[in-house]
Amino acid sequence: MIEYHAQENSYIDLRGCDRDVLNDLLEIGIQVKEKLGLMASPIQYDSGSRVYIGSIIGNLSLNNTRLIIGPKVPNDVGDPVAVVKSLYERTLKCSMGSLGSTIYFAKNSIVTSDELFIDVLATLFISSLSSALRGSKIMQYEEKTERRSVIKGRVLMGKQLSQPVLDEKTWCKYNFMSDNNVYNQLLYWACKYLSASVHNFELKRKLLMLSKEFTSKTDLLTTYAVKGMRLSRQFAEYIDALAIARNLYLESGGQKESGKAGNQICGYVINMERAFENIVCYYTNAVALKLGLSHKDQASIRFATANGNYDYDYDIRPDDLVSGGGKYLVMDAKYKVLSADNRYKRKPSRDDFYQMVSSCIAYKSPEAILVYPLTAKFPNQTWSTIQTVNGEKINIKSIGIDILGSNDDISNTIKAALQDSYLYKEKNI
Repeated sequence: MIEYHAQENSYIDLRGCDRDVLNDLLEIGIQVKEKLGLMASPIQYDSGSRVYIGSIIGNLSLNNTRLIIGPKVPNDVGDPVAVVKSLYERTLKCSMGSLGSTIYFAKNSIVTSDELFIDVLATLFISSLSSALRGSKIMQYEEKTERRSVIKGRVLMGKQLSQPVLDEKTWCKYNFMSDNNVYNQLLYWACKYLSASVHNFELKRKLLMLSKEFTSKTDLLTTYAVKGMRLSRQFAEYIDALAIARNLYLESGGQKESGKAGNQICGYVINMERAFENIVCYYTNAVALKLGLSHKDQASIRFATANGNYDYDYDIRPDDLVSGGGKYLVMDAKYKVLSADNRYKRKPSRDDFYQMVSSCIAYKSPEAILVYPLTAKFPNQTWSTIQTVNGEKINIKSIGIDILGSNDDISNTIKAALQDSYLYKEKNI
């Protein structure tokens, strides 16, 4: 196995490597693009001896090639393993609603150095499922047909008449509550799958104990059934556990079912652009509610029409929309580098800036916030348009959050930005 180590958003030097290695790396990128629904491959051929790794981290293998991509962790953050573990925990916690576009995980015996991610994933699954089971199990009506001495449900006349007339038993069809359903079978499957993947004995023991809470059947599990699951609101406490189980099955169990298991990438990968959006959304929602404001992610509004031809209309869809008192504040998360360093100055791109101006016009808001990862010399800057819109200048502010920091650090940064906004100030006049 040929092993390459890299960091996100960096280059790998392939001088002297075999052509098959280059093909494997490019194929890994193509499959990651497909699995996570990306617009382009995160692994690009740059020149005769270099390959560029985009905004992904993970441990992936294909054929005889393994690629280990780490996050960019500053030297002064302490224990790097603990920091990466915290990043995994935060990413998974904040991405429950969009796991399929944020992470990919498929385990096999080749990948052996990704225990940290698997343990974090298993721990979150155990915690979520254990909490849900303290309530009620997922029960659904199941139809049953049997011969009975006492009539129950509907009498099946055709079957009844096919028996001797004096038969003391009657064919009946009725519904009864059962825990043998696709949801419980999927949770059982996930317990067994993760127990076979983790290396930590205590996690393995807990997963095997949890598996005993469910029927040991998987006959109802198909890709179609798992994709089409719609859980009743009364069992909402199972949403997170089922999200993890569903993602694991579709990426691992579903491959075998569809015959696509061969020549597929294995290991795990995290789409850091999507993860960053999820983290900003999660903490913005929590902070906004505490401040008495409302929050909505991916809120869509019509921005421009094309003379009745709806196919050519333009919609605006910012990552986060904070509102209160009938007014709006637009926020957008960008997993890009902003820096005031004289050697490496970076400001928001024109596209990002124009996007915020358009969003402000669409929502009649004089203010927007661009959220970036915090860097050593981050430019906390506000840009004001020279021309006015609806009688007001539009102000675009940049803030940086440390996704490797504590929960309080992230919450306080977003809280300070919201409290400094026109929306909060006018609400509290």
